[in-house]
Amino acid sequence: MGFRRLLRLIAAAAMICAAGTALAQEPIRLRIASGQKPTATYIYLMQSFFVPELVKRVSERTQHKLVVEEGYSGSIVGPAETLEHVQSGDIDIGAYCFVTSLRICRCIRFR
Repeated sequence: MGFRRLLRLIAAAAMICAAGTALAQEPIRLRIASGQKPTATYIYLMQSFFVPELVKRVSERTQHKLVVEEGYSGSIVGPAETLEHVQSGDIDIGAYCFVTSLRICRCIRFR
């Protein structure tokens, strides 16, 4: 076996190992939470549309797998604590509702 052939075999083995490592990547984990119940319209839409669409688009456009941990009804954060938990990094995406003097506003906050 020649020296060049040995180098080619080593290079091919390294590429196979690198490809295997890329395929065995850790999934991307997101924590989405709100202190409100899923009966609120914006929470229902997060559960039924936003999260499935996010998972679908990440899997279509990248090689990564997205794992979403959802916590509603105060299971991770309380109703008045959502923004603070996003700011501190306890959750990645938080949905909250606040009331102004004119109308009710619903927002989604991202870290």
